[in-house]
Amino acid sequence: VLILANEIEGCEPQYGLVDFGLAVDATKWMDRSSVNPHGLGEWEFSDVGGDCRYWPTSAWLQFEVGCYELAERRPICLEYQTHLDLQGLGITVLQVLAELLPPLPRDQLHASAIVASPAHEVVLLQFQRLATVWEEYWEAATRFWAALLETFRGNGDWNSLKHEFIALGVHSIISSKLQAVRAVLREAERACQQAPAETGLSNVRCLFAALRVMISSGE
Repeated sequence: VLILANEIEGCEPQYGLVDFGLAVDATKWMDRSSVNPHGLGEWEFSDVGGDCRYWPTSAWLQFEVGCYELAERRPICLEYQTHLDLQGLGITVLQVLAELLPPLPRDQLHASAIVASPAHEVVLLQFQRLATVWEEYWEAATRFWAALLETFRGNGDWNSLKHEFIALGVHSIISSKLQAVRAVLREAERACQQAPAETGLSNVRCLFAALRVMISSGE
């Protein structure tokens, strides 16, 4: 997905998405009722696609075992039907945020050269933790993405790769990494809320709250 933003002075920013042909009709994609009516939702017979580093847990499970087993797990099945776009956008925003964070070496957070209140230190610590859990998630997702890409480019055996991913519990690994991300987002939101007003960080908590809504862990 390509995210376009257009800012005109005096006007509200305008945003657009380019999906490179992977968009689907949401009304046809999702089930029409809360009880899965096998065969009525396009999600049941359309292959999962896109850059898997931005997939939710449910998309990894769909790749591993297919739609019918996914349908037996209703909460995660609903995630797959309704959350793909939000997850991809949320991960993209988190990626930009993590890469823009300044380096925060742990041994400097409490150095005497830093003149900061405890509240400031807590915020810095949470930002560092966010960068750390992001790196852990991205490393895992990229490792599995590389295996998918190698299989695609080499015309490899997809069934073998799926069995390997099932044995490794890839969807569970991704879920645990995303749970760690969500936990730190919650703590970062709390730290910003408790920061002194003069820091201007109280408004930043809304960003972390929004990211927790957008980024699911398959729970």
